[in-house]
Amino acid sequence: MSEIIVLIPSKNESTTLFKILRNIKFKTVIINDGSTDGTEKKLRSLNIDFITNQKTLGYETSLLKGFKYIKKNYKKCRYILTMDADGEHPPKYINKIINVANVKNADLVMGYRSKYNRISEYIISFFFNKKFGISDPLTGFKIYKAKKLYKFLNKVKSSYFLIDLLLLFKLANLKICKINIQTKKRRSTSRVGSIIYSNIKIFLFIKFVFF
Repeated sequence: MSEIIVLIPSKNESTTLFKILRNIKFKTVIINDGSTDGTEKKLRSLNIDFITNQKTLGYETSLLKGFKYIKKNYKKCRYILTMDADGEHPPKYINKIINVANVKNADLVMGYRSKYNRISEYIISFFFNKKFGISDPLTGFKIYKAKKLYKFLNKVKSSYFLIDLLLLFKLANLKICKINIQTKKRRSTSRVGSIIYSNIKIFLFIKFVFF
């Protein structure tokens, strides 16, 4: 079985998702989060491993479900790489982030984005960097050492963009590295909801982390 699994949550993003898949050479698992755009039918035709949520569960819950699925079904998985289906994360950085993880024996490597989608992300990144030395905590482009990730799964909630998982890695003094990536403009609606909802959620997260 593959030592590296690429995990991608997707909801109604078939246009960009299948462009991305053409450029991924590693075993991939898709979490189809209740899509109504024919995503499941296309995945079946391509013989790609996937899970379909019968109703929309959301970005974080879908990723957590994917982590548990990989843990159960891919016993030899060493690293799990997460990326978005909306085209924001260019697949050309996959080999680079894997290489950093291998060469530095990192427990987590994060892809620091060149720009953010919301003003609130700039704010939270500033304060998070001040406190923890991590300047893009909300990036969805990451690669986790699977065995370390599995230890924390039961401690993670689906309310904070999985930043609580990042904090668990940080507080356990695990090795966290980073690469810089040039992101593309998002081609679909935010997976975490409207601008107002997303910003409220981000500021609730700020309260959770800092207060």
